[in-house]
Amino acid sequence: MSDEWKYRDLPRANGQVAPAKWDADIKEWVPYTTKDKIEVTNLPDNQDVSDSAVKAELESIKSTQAEILKRLDKPISTQVTGSVVEKITDVDGHIGTRWQYIGEGNSTNINQVPLNVSEYRNQSILISNNTDNNLGNVAIYSGISSNGGTFFNPSVTMDDIPSGTEVYLDDLKNKLEKEIYTHVVLRIKFSEKPEDGKVDVTFLGRK
Repeated sequence: MSDEWKYRDLPRANGQVAPAKWDADIKEWVPYTTKDKIEVTNLPDNQDVSDSAVKAELESIKSTQAEILKRLDKPISTQVTGSVVEKITDVDGHIGTRWQYIGEGNSTNINQVPLNVSEYRNQSILISNNTDNNLGNVAIYSGISSNGGTFFNPSVTMDDIPSGTEVYLDDLKNKLEKEIYTHVVLRIKFSEKPEDGKVDVTFLGRK
């Protein structure tokens, strides 16, 4: 087969390249006309375009968009340009008690769970209440050591976190009353002992 078609100019219409086919007899590109039959070979044999099928497809698209927006709406973000934010730890708060301390694990004894944040210049906490009861009396303790009795009074307290909601607490460095600290602990307390679900807590650090 000759490769002359490579070197022939395509026809133009209204200043644009026109759809054309190669005519081997006259060795020229010939524009398509309304009399030409164009065969489409990349369509499925059977395509359901009924109202129900179109509606189902639209609902699928809406569901996908809603999921994307839900993920984009998560409040974990880098608030300072050029900083490096990383997850320090994830902790699941158990529902066996009305209150507990959360840091490097969870416990009813604050001295057992201090979380070392000394390598981060700032910290943030994401608290998700996935239980069946409201979460209240939320507070953050800060201290200079993980050894017994070194934690101060709560430096940050928050309003209740209703069931099924979450709170993102950013910029702890400026919120904590103590300028110097190496460890933090989160205290949570339920209005009533929950029967189902858990509390998800994520500590983030900015270097």
